[in-house]
Order: sequence, then C-alpha cells, then structure tokens
Amino acid sequence: MDLAGPEIPQEILDGLKAENERSRRYWTVKTFYPNIDEVFHGFRSGQLVGIGGNSAVGKSALALNLAVSMAEHGTKVFLFSFEMTPNEVMIRLLNAATSMELSMAGYKVAAAGCKSSSPDFAKKVEEMKARIVREAKARLGSLPLEIIAESSMTAEDIRLRAQCLLRNCDEAIIIIDCLQLIQSSKELNRYENDDERLDSIVISLKQLAMGLSIPVIVVTHLNQTDDLSDALPLAYHADIVMFLDPIKGNKELCEGWSFMEVRVAKFRQGPTGETLQLIYSPKLSTFLRLDGANFL
Repeated sequence: MDLAGPEIPQEILDGLKAENERSRRYWTVKTFYPNIDEVFHGFRSGQLVGIGGNSAVGKSALALNLAVSMAEHGTKVFLFSFEMTPNEVMIRLLNAATSMELSMAGYKVAAAGCKSSSPDFAKKVEEMKARIVREAKARLGSLPLEIIAESSMTAEDIRLRAQCLLRNCDEAIIIIDCLQLIQSSKELNRYENDDERLDSIVISLKQLAMGLSIPVIVVTHLNQTDDLSDALPLAYHADIVMFLDPIKGNKELCEGWSFMEVRVAKFRQGPTGETLQLIYSPKLSTFLRLDGANFL
C-alpha cells in the first residue's frame, strides 16, 4: 500500500519555501520622502499603516505618489485600487510624472497652453507633449509597480492574491485604496453594523501584514481628523495612523500649489503628535518631496 500520497509540484514547494524564508525576515521600506522617513524610519514588515482624511483632500494621490517613489527605488509595490479603474490610476500617475494636467480622452492634455497663432508651432508643442506622455508611460511601465483594480474584493481575497504575487519576490509593500470599499465576509448577516464590519476588516489586514511579513498601507475616509478616536477602528489595530489635512488659512505658494499637513495620530514604535508638511497640487495629483526647506 502506498501511503506517500501524490507528489507536490516543485514550484509549489519552492513558493512555500520562499514564503517561509520571507516570513522570518524583518525589513523596512523607505518612502524616499525625507520628512516622512525621518519620522517613521521606513515602514516595517508586519506594520499596518493608515492614511486618513476628508473627501477629496488628496489621500489617494499621496498613496499613489508614495507607491511610485518606493517603486522607483526598487521596492515591489502592489496597489489594490477599489476607487479607480486602471486607466484612472494611470492618468493620475501620468499627471504626476509629466507635471501636466491630463484628461481621460486618450491622455490628451486638458489645456493646450499654447497661444501662438502659428499652426506649425502649436502642432510641435502638441507633439512634444505627446512624446513626454509616451516616455512617462514607458517609464512607469518599467517600475516594479503592479496595479490590481477590482470592483469587489474581501480581505481574504486580498490575502490570497497577495500570497500569489509575493511568491517570486522578497521585499514588497501593499497599498490599499480604500478601507471602506473592501467587501465584508461572504457570510451574510454576520455584522450588526458597519463599525463591526470595518473592525473585522482592519483586524484581517493587520493579520495579513503579520502573516505575510509585509507592510500594508490602507487609505481611509474620515469625516473628522480632530482626534485619534475619529479613526476607529484603525485607532485600535494599526501601528501608524496619519491624518492628512490642508493647512487652514493657508495661501497658495504659487498657482495650484499649497502646503498640506500630515499629523501623526498614532505611532506604536515612536512619539505621536508630530506634524510634517508636504506641498501638493490637486490638479497634478502630485506631492513634492521636501528635505528641510529644499525640493527634491
């Protein structure tokens, strides 16, 4: 009698071995935004990081900017987008990469910005802009950045997809946009209210970060950002919670650019209450890197 059972394929064994080796490692992923890295010293494997703020304040834009910055420095980034389609994500990335405001219609420039009466000159300007967009798109396509845009996924779906994605890489980070659009468990009538549903999802995301030994960033909508209690249930289970707010009464630095404040509401491994500033352009979906008073 053969009790050995079916032979396990070597590729599965290799994947399990790689996952086991990765789970025993401990690393940090730097954002390469100097003022953010100065506070947190990078995001660590097993950490759950929350970025919260009001609607249309720039949360998704910050998540995308961090994703590109980390990918540009070699970190594998898996971006789960539940708010935007892949085309919408790409347009936002191109806005930031080209410093031009693009539209949905074939990545055409929304405002031509050319007042010359010469058709030839205007044509050359448009050709130049098209070339800049093509080059930026090629550059973004070469980055270790994978966008997973689905209309509906549960925390368990994210975990299973992440396990597959991580099988052939070592250090990586997961970014999720956004918490409220993660579907609850398929078990019907399990939760009495939305607070219980979100609490269960956040716990699952923390378990995902710990189980896969990987940092997880999740964007969340908040009605208020006055106190950590405004960020429940991340306040309980996340390692880091950041509030993103425009500085009240802040004047534009120049057309379309203004200061944005990031407040550290929770930091399990360090002090809370710190604030740092970024410079943001909503039209370009861009957060500039700041090193002290200098732009990078």
